[in-house]
Amino acid sequence: MKVLYLLVLLWSPTMTSALDCSFQQDPLSFEENGLVELRQIINPVEQTVTVEAEYATTNAWVGFAFASEFRMFPNTAIIGIPSTNTVMKYALTTYAEPSAVEDDLQTLTDTSVVVNGDITTLTFTKPLVENGEVPIVAGQETGFMFAYGVSENLVGHTPTTRIQ
Repeated sequence: MKVLYLLVLLWSPTMTSALDCSFQQDPLSFEENGLVELRQIINPVEQTVTVEAEYATTNAWVGFAFASEFRMFPNTAIIGIPSTNTVMKYALTTYAEPSAVEDDLQTLTDTSVVVNGDITTLTFTKPLVENGEVPIVAGQETGFMFAYGVSENLVGHTPTTRIQ
């Protein structure tokens, strides 16, 4: 079963004073084969978005991708692998194992992937607009997908949830 939701990123490009860059108080929660909670914050001054996604039920890899047409590929996913403590962008081009994008396209900052008990938390900051990626634009709805693996093999994953 595919579940579709709507994520509206709330900010205005004209916001300049009293900038609140704290995470939203109430996370978006999704339950499909486990619980995923999502928090995001837009920083209009730095033109970035920070995402924190908590996945219950996994300590393998966790993935997140912004999506405009809800197709797995072609797309760029952010994948965190706790055993190697890495969070990187991967090119999704086929059902084969994804490959990390070139170093000059690895624009993520403030990355972490942490396992605490049964919860895996993926955190990253990325620019709102990047060449070849889904742009995050003020006043426009931005969809996203998330998935998590049952092992460290990046080929297979649980059913993907697509959010619009």
